[in-house]
Amino acid sequence: MMSLAIVVAAIWNVPSAAAQTHPQAVSAENVSQAPAPFAVPVHAAAGWEKLTYRRIPPNEVVFSPAGIEIGVRASASPLIYPLPAPRRLSRVRVRLKISGSLKSAVEKGRWDEDSQFRLGLVVSGNKRLSGLSKAAAPAWVKRLFSLAPRGGGIDRIVFLMMGRSPSNIGDKRRHPSSDLIEERIAWLSDAKGVRLDLDSAVDPSLLVSALWISVDGDDTGSAYEVLIESIELD
Repeated sequence: MMSLAIVVAAIWNVPSAAAQTHPQAVSAENVSQAPAPFAVPVHAAAGWEKLTYRRIPPNEVVFSPAGIEIGVRASASPLIYPLPAPRRLSRVRVRLKISGSLKSAVEKGRWDEDSQFRLGLVVSGNKRLSGLSKAAAPAWVKRLFSLAPRGGGIDRIVFLMMGRSPSNIGDKRRHPSSDLIEERIAWLSDAKGVRLDLDSAVDPSLLVSALWISVDGDDTGSAYEVLIESIELD
């Protein structure tokens, strides 16, 4: 996860001469104002994108009848799912199974750089890549900005993540390397080898254009498996 924060900080947090802001322009017909619940397809690769980081081994990702199978071997790589249309959410529900654990002796804090599951909501806004920042950006950062609605930009990624203690549920922060990455502890990670039903409310004012799934083990050198059985958006 640190790689994401550092690179985004370098690309997004640039002087105004190198980055432009534009009013958000999203036509009404392209926004789902009060959409029906949406089941994100997890049994086939269609619509999903596997991205990689430089100098970090990618996760092993397989789409199967069981769902999205992710194998972590001291690795990290994001999965992105652009939504058919930007939409405002009220809740997200995820069912998954985790087999194995992070090397907790390496990271014991509330805000670990590695996480066994983060669901990122790519929030539309008015920030765009331009000029030198666009030329210097890695391919996956360029792809991130291309997820913005037509005529608009990106505001931030809101990561719903797993925490270690019930007392941390609801805590949130802007990442110290970039104020354009927001993390919120929404779920506990104390159950392993069993199915977890994760349910979290979402700020309905956020206009979400894509999902960004982060499953990491590169900072801790961890090895484990994650099976994502379903993702539902309300």
